[in-house]
Amino acid sequence: MERVLPDWPARRRSRALERDLDVLGIPVPAPVPVTVTSDKARLFGRLYVLEGSRLGGRLLAKRAFGNANPQVRAATSYLGHGAGADFWRAFLQRLEESDAVAAAPERTMLGAREAFGLFLAEPADV
Repeated sequence: MERVLPDWPARRRSRALERDLDVLGIPVPAPVPVTVTSDKARLFGRLYVLEGSRLGGRLLAKRAFGNANPQVRAATSYLGHGAGADFWRAFLQRLEESDAVAAAPERTMLGAREAFGLFLAEPADV
């Protein structure tokens, strides 16, 4: 991912999600197998889904902060990750400037569909 987004280490949210699961007393599930690709267009599609989820995360964070359950209010590391950073706008700029995306928009869409598919898959499907 760092080939596409050099600041990927700052964007990663897996540790934040693990903290939230710990606060909620939920075990970390087994990793989902993901097909590795070096195709930049596909990577941009996958990243579009991941980075776009930050927008929905902001809305969900507001609801969580207003929740009566203190555990829910405390489990917002993932939803609030990157608050104050302009990750989405910076991502869109790189996406729009990408020669790989311009040359193969269909592969970019493939990457997005792959990422959405992972989120939609039932645990038994993966």
